[in-house]
Amino acid sequence: INESELIYQVHDRQTAAIDAVYDMGNGLTPGNDYPNYETLAAVTTAGGNFDTCLALGLFKLGSPPAGQVTADVRGDAQGGYVNTSAAIIKRIAIDRAGLASGLVNEGAFASLDVLQPAEVGIFVDRDGATASDVIGELARGIGAFWGFGRDGRLRVGRFDGPGSAVSGRFDGADMIDIRRRRLPYEIQPHLFTVGYARNWTVQTGQLAGGVSQSRQRFLAETYRYSAAENTDIIGRHPTSTAPPAIEALFVERSDAKAEAKRMLELYGPERSMYVVVLKLSSVLLEIGSTIVITYHRWGLSAGKSFSVVGIRENAAENEAEVTIFG
Repeated sequence: INESELIYQVHDRQTAAIDAVYDMGNGLTPGNDYPNYETLAAVTTAGGNFDTCLALGLFKLGSPPAGQVTADVRGDAQGGYVNTSAAIIKRIAIDRAGLASGLVNEGAFASLDVLQPAEVGIFVDRDGATASDVIGELARGIGAFWGFGRDGRLRVGRFDGPGSAVSGRFDGADMIDIRRRRLPYEIQPHLFTVGYARNWTVQTGQLAGGVSQSRQRFLAETYRYSAAENTDIIGRHPTSTAPPAIEALFVERSDAKAEAKRMLELYGPERSMYVVVLKLSSVLLEIGSTIVITYHRWGLSAGKSFSVVGIRENAAENEAEVTIFG
C-alpha cells in the first residue's frame, strides 16, 4: 500500500499474527509490532527484517525485495481470532454480509464446532467473491451445509448418515410418490483424498538460492493430500474408482486424514438415495433431519432410517420433494 516505505497490507482489519514474511521464498527476520500506521512508517526497519502493525494488518520490509513477497498470516482478529469452519462462517455472515446476530442459530454453529473442530484457513483475494462464495467453500471442505432454517435463522450442519433422533416416520399412506435417485457416486468409491496445508501462492521459479528443497517442493504445489482407502470394496466392486480430491482448507494432515476416513465410512456401507413426495402440510423437516421410511419395495418394508439432504417445496401443489440418503 506504500511502495516507497515498503509497507504491505495482508488484511483490512486487526490481524492475529504475521508469522513469517518471505522474499523469493527466503524467510526474513521478524522485528517489532507497532500500534498504528504512522509509527510503523516512521520506524527504521533493519535490512532483511520485517516489522508489523497487527492492528491494521500491515508489515514493513527493511530493504527493497529481490522478488515476490509472500507471508504466513493468521488473519481476522477483530473480536478475537477464530480458526474453525463454523466460527469463520459465522463471522463472515455477521461481519461481512451484515446479518444480525439474532438471526444466527447459535446451537447449530456450536454443534458443528463440536463435530468438526479442526483448524482451517482461507485467503480471499478474488474480485467479485461474495460472502456466499466463501461460506460455500468453507462448508464444502468439511462436508457441511448451510442456509436459513424454518425459524428464519442461519444454520449449519454436516452431511452425515442418519442419526438416532427421528424427526418423522412416513409410509405408503403418507407418500404421494417415492422414487430412487442415483447416488453422487454411481459405484461405491474405495478411496477418498482430502487436501490440506493449502499454499495460496504457488511459486515454481524465481526463488532465492538459499530456499531448501523441502520448501521448494511445498511452494510448487497448491495442496498436500491425505487419503483413506478400503481395498475390500474393490473385491465387491471391481470397477470402483476414486472421486476427485476434496479441496479442503485444513491446516493439519491429521484432520485431512480424519475427513477422508469419514467420507469413506459415509459411503462405505451399501447406501441408497430416494426422492419422497409428501404433503407440504405434513413436512416440518430441516436439512440434516433423520426420518424413517417404510415401503413395500427396495428392502424398506421393515422401515429404514434416512438423512434429509434436500427439500424442495411447491406451495401451489401443497407438496414437498424430500431427498433422503441412508
